[in-house]
Amino acid sequence: MAEHILKCWNNEFDAIVDGRKRFEWRKDDRPGRFEVGDVLVLQRFNPSAPEDDGTAKPSTLRAHVTYIVRGMFDVPRDYCVMSIDPESPTPSARDGGKL
Repeated sequence: MAEHILKCWNNEFDAIVDGRKRFEWRKDDRPGRFEVGDVLVLQRFNPSAPEDDGTAKPSTLRAHVTYIVRGMFDVPRDYCVMSIDPESPTPSARDGGKL
């Protein structure tokens, strides 16, 4: 079991936190590849926020990989779709990182 730290765009992050999204589509380029049982440490990412304005503070959410699809259903060869089971979000993840 490995732990992968990944950036996650704001709208995707929010969809995971509120239960609308239970999968991750990623390039399968990690050493050892993504595997069932791995933990994804998803960090909220806002590409339009300047690094030093205080709004770019990353909120994090941990999610366990429960199933992986590779090379089927038109998933490109070097990508995978992972079913994820998120842990309960931290207060900072639920409120968008605002303290």
